[in-house]
Amino acid sequence: THIVMAGRHSPSDGVGIYDADIFIARVADKLSVMSMAEHWCVSVFPGADNTPVFSPDNNNIAFSHYESNDGDGKAHTPFTPDWGIYLVSTTKPSGKNDRATPQKVVSGLPLVERMSWFPDGKRLLVS
Repeated sequence: THIVMAGRHSPSDGVGIYDADIFIARVADKLSVMSMAEHWCVSVFPGADNTPVFSPDNNNIAFSHYESNDGDGKAHTPFTPDWGIYLVSTTKPSGKNDRATPQKVVSGLPLVERMSWFPDGKRLLVS
């Protein structure tokens, strides 16, 4: 069994303390922190990655991404239309720094709080 979650890296990973990325974890018999037999990161972007959801066939993850400071000098808040939706493969990387490249589906959205796949796996409901 696998779960997908948004989380922060440990300080020793050298990733920004305020960056949240998407992780997949294989869970052993019972769901607990100690039962996460292995985990891997599927996204590393500056900013926050949130609301991950498995596709119905479990081959992809859709997630929202917020770039809090894109260098334009403007004030950004979670309500600024700086959110985008990305897709990434769930395939486990072969090396520590080997990751699939997330593909942008859409950008310029306001805060994305929830996402859900339609059963056909071709569309997402975003709110």
